[in-house]
Amino acid sequence: MDSKNHCVVLTDRSKIELTGIIEVTGFDDKSVELSIGDSTLFITGNSLNVTLLDLSQGRVDVTGRIDGLEYGDRARSTGFFKSLFGTK
Repeated sequence: MDSKNHCVVLTDRSKIELTGIIEVTGFDDKSVELSIGDSTLFITGNSLNVTLLDLSQGRVDVTGRIDGLEYGDRARSTGFFKSLFGTK
């Protein structure tokens, strides 16, 4: 699978289906951090659950209340979760 191609399908802000995912680098009930090659995709919301994880096919499904999607650099990912958990 080409690490630069991915697809995002958001349904009613309650389910997101993703393809082209390389790795799940972190998650909890308020955020999911996914590697999509040279970038990171951040999903934020409430009551988030990873309901499908098939990295051999590059597929991840997340359910819950989805409030935001943001693309960022891989370097930002560590700071993002550090700010969420208040660690240094």
